[in-house]
Amino acid sequence: MSAEFGVLVLERQVLLGEALRLAISVHDHPVVTLDTPLGPAPHTAYLNALRALAPRIVLVDLEPIDAAAPALVASLASAAPSVVVLTASEDPAWWGLCLHLGAHSVVTKSERLSGMLATLDRVAAGRPTMGSARRERLLVLGGLAHAEDTERRRRLALLSDRESAMLAHLMAGHHVAEIARVEVVSPSTVRTQVRAVLAKLEVTSQLAAVALAHRSHWRSAS
Repeated sequence: MSAEFGVLVLERQVLLGEALRLAISVHDHPVVTLDTPLGPAPHTAYLNALRALAPRIVLVDLEPIDAAAPALVASLASAAPSVVVLTASEDPAWWGLCLHLGAHSVVTKSERLSGMLATLDRVAAGRPTMGSARRERLLVLGGLAHAEDTERRRRLALLSDRESAMLAHLMAGHHVAEIARVEVVSPSTVRTQVRAVLAKLEVTSQLAAVALAHRSHWRSAS
């Protein structure tokens, strides 16, 4: 693969990946698709593919709901000349976060195919894909989003295994009596552990704790 013009497509949906591969190859860019799903192991697979293929551009399909997405953008950006994120999200903070973490460009799935191909052409030619003022605004939003997410994750990492289990119950909508029955503990123990969760997350209500966890796409490891 040409290091100057090659494109590596990282797509979890095989049909979409094949469609992208066909469209990009017809557009005279050598292209390879890798349809490995997200997760810790695929991170390694993606980086191994980057080292083996040395593409000029990585086109990766990511959404903000993917908890692993920010780390993946940063990893890809550190290993590839140019990363282009394909996303259904129109959220400026998500776009800005991708740029802040090192992505060259973001393309919305509502864009026409010709628009996406034009973006790849500009990236390959080293030309900007958006105005400098818009890019700066997005980078500011992305920096703020990254700082807020880092702080939320710092608080969530303070939870013990038992406290994480309590938060998972709250996210599932379980009440104290139900949690006590499932965990085989007293309601007072549940209340004590929930208070510990709120204290570590620095929030004053169960709803706020659940909202914080959802914003970070947090899931209990247990």
